[in-house]
Amino acid sequence: MNSKTSSDVTVVCPLGANLEQVYTQRAWSPFRAEAINFVQDLSGSILRSSRFRRYPELLAFAHEMRKKRLLDLVESIKPATHNGVLRGRGIAVHFAPANVDTIFLYSLLLSLLAGNANIVRVSNKPSEQVGVIIDAINALLSEPRHALVRERIALVRYSHDEEITRRLSSQADLRIIWGGDKTVNLIRSLPINPLSRDITFPDRWSLAVFDANFYLTGSEQNEVARQFANDSFWFAQMACSSPRLIIWRGREDERQEASRIFYENLRIESHRHANFLSSIDFMNKRVFEDQTAISTNVNIRSMADNFVSVLHTTLSRMPDLANHCGAGLFIDAAVTELSELTAILDRKAQTVVSYGVSREDWSMFLTSGTGTWGIDRIVQPGEALSFGPIWDGMSLIREFTRETVIQV
Repeated sequence: MNSKTSSDVTVVCPLGANLEQVYTQRAWSPFRAEAINFVQDLSGSILRSSRFRRYPELLAFAHEMRKKRLLDLVESIKPATHNGVLRGRGIAVHFAPANVDTIFLYSLLLSLLAGNANIVRVSNKPSEQVGVIIDAINALLSEPRHALVRERIALVRYSHDEEITRRLSSQADLRIIWGGDKTVNLIRSLPINPLSRDITFPDRWSLAVFDANFYLTGSEQNEVARQFANDSFWFAQMACSSPRLIIWRGREDERQEASRIFYENLRIESHRHANFLSSIDFMNKRVFEDQTAISTNVNIRSMADNFVSVLHTTLSRMPDLANHCGAGLFIDAAVTELSELTAILDRKAQTVVSYGVSREDWSMFLTSGTGTWGIDRIVQPGEALSFGPIWDGMSLIREFTRETVIQV
């Protein structure tokens, strides 16, 4: 396992490297100059290269990792006490998901900025996006100015093998686990050093809440649909933050009219994302529609094509969102007040895409003491997939570091 030519593990980045180089690394202080320079250079190479123009989610990442944003991150993390010193935790082992294969980039770079050395298992699933990312990282790590960072990164591939995962885990001061509940529980069952810790990102689901009157009387109907299509169709709606459920707030007549206009606009916009959908996706939607209509008595909305599929229901007849097939399938329901959402929200509810509902309304709802579960972030249309340093309710830079208190 300690060789780049090992039959069970392939180090795909840096070229010619092996895992031993990472195992010997010590923690850095957060936001060391070498780490910042590498992240800035990677951001710049993505923004400049024509290879990335086909992947808007990667361009969005590069924009988030620009210099000003990194400086904001530096200011956002401070020791909890005046006598504290922050350092990375040591060696971070990341297990990336297959459904949103580029998420490893955020995980890796935030951990690098936090001061950790990093081993990342990337999916064996073929992906053009992952391929161009690996090429870009390899190109930068071949430059002398990034020699120190080169020793702190290893992107690896291997087939699902519990023994390999166990061996990687044995080296970890920090395990960062992305994936479904089954994957998370399996990896967590494998032992790590008692002083190490796990940070997990298991199954989640997301929704949208639109105010019907605000949508009808506004001038952004087409733009809202365009941005919402980005939220939904990148990664074929399988990202944890992609909305699966759309809730309309308002009077019944307003909700019906707003819904009619919105879904037609969304259907038109969805055609720009045809490359994210396959023939099997369209078939899966048809099967899910029919099965759900039978089991929960929902109504199937008639659409001009199968790019957008809509199932109308009530909060009391909500289908199982955990088995949602993605690919442009939306569950549609209505409320008159936000307080009614407590009937469906659980710990797995992550992101709300909100339009026409004020910050004050959301703050009142979240602090009302009604026992609301879930909701880690509330964003405007177009921002559902914008990954940030606070994710699933955690400040990742803080979670990726440890604090030493000096009291002498």
